[in-house]
Amino acid sequence: MPYEFKRSDVYGLASALGAETHERGEELFFRWCPYCKGGGHDKNTFSVNLENGTFKCFRAGCGAQGHLVQLARDFGYPLEFEDGRKKKYRTLPQRPVKVTNPAVRYLESRGISRAVTERYRITTQRGHDNILVFPFTDAIRPARRKTPVHTPRSRSKRRTAQLRAIP
Repeated sequence: MPYEFKRSDVYGLASALGAETHERGEELFFRWCPYCKGGGHDKNTFSVNLENGTFKCFRAGCGAQGHLVQLARDFGYPLEFEDGRKKKYRTLPQRPVKVTNPAVRYLESRGISRAVTERYRITTQRGHDNILVFPFTDAIRPARRKTPVHTPRSRSKRRTAQLRAIP
């Protein structure tokens, strides 16, 4: 039951997503990437090849790429496969990850704190306390540490001020 690529599926998906598009050669460019939304400012960085169905976001921060089947699955767009049935993808339910004490003890023995273990939801495999499990999901995005940005000029001013203060 393989999928046979049709250009009309690309246009149908773009319409279903409400995407603004334009064609350039054999590429259909979307104004905004459906995955990263252009980071809020980059336009026309996402395209789908109209000959083979491959897609790519050209933003370094996103870099989503693959085939139209994956794109349709990710955004819930039904595709018709060779057997004539439309295939609709569903998302799998996510179970909450419970951090276990064996994982915390082991990681603490390796110098990794309980806070880090809980932040990344590192646990052990059910029934096997000696196997660590690292969940991979988009739902876990640790907060970025905010550090002040200093330019070399401001850093040199600060050093000069510190040197003057020393008696």
